[in-house]
Amino acid sequence: STDERRARGERSRQAILQAALVTLGEVGLERFTARNVAKRAGVSSATIFHHFASLNELQLEAIMMLWGHALREELAAPPRDLRSYLHALGDMTLRLIRERPELMRVSETLIGKLPFSEPLRLRAREHYERYVREIDGELARLGVTARQRRGHAAVALIMLLDGMGIYWSIHHDVEQLERFWHAMVELFVAQL
Repeated sequence: STDERRARGERSRQAILQAALVTLGEVGLERFTARNVAKRAGVSSATIFHHFASLNELQLEAIMMLWGHALREELAAPPRDLRSYLHALGDMTLRLIRERPELMRVSETLIGKLPFSEPLRLRAREHYERYVREIDGELARLGVTARQRRGHAAVALIMLLDGMGIYWSIHHDVEQLERFWHAMVELFVAQL
């Protein structure tokens, strides 16, 4: 049936994304090929390109899946207040930096490709806008008023989180980054 085909297709897509994430972690972008992802996922290279327009799109989707899982895991129990929510966002980023530094490097490299690929940039923008909506919704749930959120609080938070990745890429000082994030949380809360 159509539903069964759709479910098989989604399982195949998820297997490809998981295989891509593992492959990115093991070999990085330089040696990332459709063949090594297909082998790991148990599919053909053609199946990969049925689901993803390019290897860059597959890489981006795999990294975005990692961030999405990390966000849902970190926020499995909804935070009680704004300060704990902001700390949870920073903790998620710090955990990924500590546990998956190779994928953080891949993420930064992919971000560098965005200005040169319109399809990749548009796909990244879709993810970005979804995260802005999710963060904005959580800020509203935590009592940040519409007037305060109109100041683009969610966008500012995402820019700060992205900045954490860039800072780490340059300095590799996670402890300083953690202190920076905690100071930023206090400034952010004081501004609202």
